[in-house]
Amino acid sequence: MQFQSNAKRAACALLLALGTNAYATETAGSSFLNGVEQFTMVSVPPAGVYYLLQAVEYDADEIRNNDGERVNIPFRKKVQALAPRVVWVTKQKLLGGRLLFQAVAPLLRVEGVRGMREQTKSGLGDISIGSALAFTPSDELTYAVGMIVTAPTGVYDKDDLANPGRHYWSLRPRFAMSYADPEGFNGDISVSYNFNRRNNDTGFRSGQEMHIDYAAGWGFGQGWVAGISGFAYQQTSNDNLNGTDIENTRGRAFGFGPAIKFDDGYGWMVTAAYQKEFKVKNRPSGDTITFRVVLPF
Repeated sequence: MQFQSNAKRAACALLLALGTNAYATETAGSSFLNGVEQFTMVSVPPAGVYYLLQAVEYDADEIRNNDGERVNIPFRKKVQALAPRVVWVTKQKLLGGRLLFQAVAPLLRVEGVRGMREQTKSGLGDISIGSALAFTPSDELTYAVGMIVTAPTGVYDKDDLANPGRHYWSLRPRFAMSYADPEGFNGDISVSYNFNRRNNDTGFRSGQEMHIDYAAGWGFGQGWVAGISGFAYQQTSNDNLNGTDIENTRGRAFGFGPAIKFDDGYGWMVTAAYQKEFKVKNRPSGDTITFRVVLPF
């Protein structure tokens, strides 16, 4: 038993020394991209089916270590995502809340550079399905509690540098709240927590992750809202390789930038935002541009 434990630790140390994954979570990524939640994080429109199309570009040309210092190696991570989402707002109520269902099937183009390696890969990402209960205590306030499951459906090869898929299951409970005044304050917050399963191809299990997204702005009437949006991310438990914890690799990042929304009041809505990352540890550091369009069927 002692020999097996020492062997696992030696293998882990070798992996880190080679720089294969000396950063938070496997390949320093996550099944949920920070900063994509904007104004109107939760709403309860009339019962029906709604179509959301979200376009995201994340571009990072540096990676930070456990001290928050830039690692001096050639590095780039660029992710372009087109994520269609279908939301079904049912007429069913449970515990006083409206029952919702959703499914997201993202298409991704991933570009990676690390050291002497470079690769670009495109394809289907990991599909997420979820359900939630949404409550509307007033005309301005809406909040929801739900659960999202992400399945390892994306294109993946353990020997590749750039992968659209993560190749492990993830469970993410979420709470979200939106306050919207057409001619006043608008505020949104989303808190979610990732429980990640093991990647059976690599023996790597990414640590648990806390995601907080927020937006705050002012309604100027005629459907327009302008303000800021941002996020806070913290990995809360160690990564694990073949049963051995990897110390001092927990990720951290914050993001902040301008955001805008237009809502025609009849179910059609568009949001746009830019966020720059700062105070990053054990992760890539870059910026994110997000566009979202909501259309009723």
